[in-house]
Amino acid sequence: MKNLNKTCQERGFVLIAVYIVVIFLAVFSFAFFSRHTASAQVTERYQNKILAFNAAESGIDFALRELATNSTRRTNTATAAYTSPSVTLQHSLFSYTTSPVAGQSTMRRIDATGCAPNCTANTRARQASQITVYASVTAPTPPPGIFEYGISTTGTMNLSGMTFDNYNSSQGAYGGSNISSTGAVAADSTAIGAVTLSGTTVKGDAMVSEFGNPTTGIVVSNSTLTGSKGRLPAGWTLSAPPAMASLNPQPTELGSVTGNLTLAAGTYHATEIKISGQKLLSTTGAVKIYVDGGIDITGQGTTAANNKPGNLQIYVTGTASIKIRGNGAFFGGIYAPNSDVTFQTSNSGKRGTWFGAVVAKTFSTSGGGAPAFHFDLAMKENQTVDPNQTNIVRVTAWQEMNSLAWGTGA
Repeated sequence: MKNLNKTCQERGFVLIAVYIVVIFLAVFSFAFFSRHTASAQVTERYQNKILAFNAAESGIDFALRELATNSTRRTNTATAAYTSPSVTLQHSLFSYTTSPVAGQSTMRRIDATGCAPNCTANTRARQASQITVYASVTAPTPPPGIFEYGISTTGTMNLSGMTFDNYNSSQGAYGGSNISSTGAVAADSTAIGAVTLSGTTVKGDAMVSEFGNPTTGIVVSNSTLTGSKGRLPAGWTLSAPPAMASLNPQPTELGSVTGNLTLAAGTYHATEIKISGQKLLSTTGAVKIYVDGGIDITGQGTTAANNKPGNLQIYVTGTASIKIRGNGAFFGGIYAPNSDVTFQTSNSGKRGTWFGAVVAKTFSTSGGGAPAFHFDLAMKENQTVDPNQTNIVRVTAWQEMNSLAWGTGA
């Protein structure tokens, strides 16, 4: 009987020991699981913190780009705050607010918030990052004018039987007191006879390359040059119009204009321009036309809105020849530094007239009728300012607002 009691007591001890071991293992497992869970949450929060910070930086970059390239946004934020909608990325999102700075009209404050995985409160491991930036906005710089001289060539020019003078369309129509001798013709060439005047009157100056010889480079035969012979300024280079792609031109067909054509204000892209008969090309506003091929304009020619040649500017992207001919008037500017341009009039006693400016590889006149070229001095001025430039916003201060603590995500 004593042995039986001893055996039962030993079995009870073993059961208690098993319970203790089980409890110990359970506590250890729970502790290990809790530690692992906490470690996983820390890692997830850390990852989300990085994503949120990167998202906030994206918001700053996005806002700076908006200020630089969107003149409307830039102007609006000068008087009131603007808050963007949320922009969703792959594992995060951001939004930003741009606002004026009191007493500093050229300063903007940008507050960007980035969240990961989202901005919803109590989301597991949610993290948020906030960045504040102060940026200075400067006025866009006007690009230099591309029609600095009335007739400008990269090669030679031959003016025969022509009259060249100047006026300013911003002061009214050509004529009377609105005629001057302040313009010039210029050939960026060192060749002998780079500028040849034959039976021609040039009211203004004539110039050759800065490395040329004005005495041999400018030949005046039975002609009048009211100004002086000279050289282009040291370091002078030919300015260029805006790149075609940056203006997103509208494709248009001008290769066979058989009726009077009117173009609304805007930028166009044509393969060629050909106007024949007594037809007329007109504009109702500022028009720019990029042309890949040649130009042949005859008949009545062109008119520009408000009779201002600057409202019709044609940029030739290739090397095809250009002919402006007939007895009508051409209002506009042609930029074709790789093309031969001919200003041709008939022998009927009538004369063709060009109001505006031209840049060409070579420029010459032909025919009779004493053609006239009236350089519009208004086209010497800087090109229209592009309000959507990218180099007019500069960051002056940057701060991450909550860099010392994580967010409160669960």
